Amino acid sequence: MEVIMGNTDLRTESVHGNLSFEGIDAPFNFTNEQWSLSNLPWVRLASRLVKDDHNELTAKMEGMAHDGLVPDLLENIADTKNHLAALVSLLDMALTRSFVALERLGYTPDSPPPDQAVN
Repeated sequence: MEVIMGNTDLRTESVHGNLSFEGIDAPFNFTNEQWSLSNLPWVRLASRLVKDDHNELTAKMEGMAHDGLVPDLLENIADTKNHLAALVSLLDMALTRSFVALERLGYTPDSPPPDQAVN
């Protein structure tokens, strides 16, 4: 039994009928407000940091280092990066598993499921 986690070429392996997976517990218990308050400030800050050229960013970092802000800044950006990477992995897994299930129902990229309810 092969467990579907992500980067699997479904066209090759599913033809052999050996793809299966167990359900996994992947809780996402944040409210929209909790998630946005925890992550968006660091994404916005990262967006501002990359707008600076090397001289501007060096000057900003000098000021932040002087004020003792750099360790928390880097830790929070790294934590947010890891969180977002885990979400990408979760979404990839959900897509892969969905494609496997749809293929078992006879749907393919050339014969996709309907985009409206079937009566």
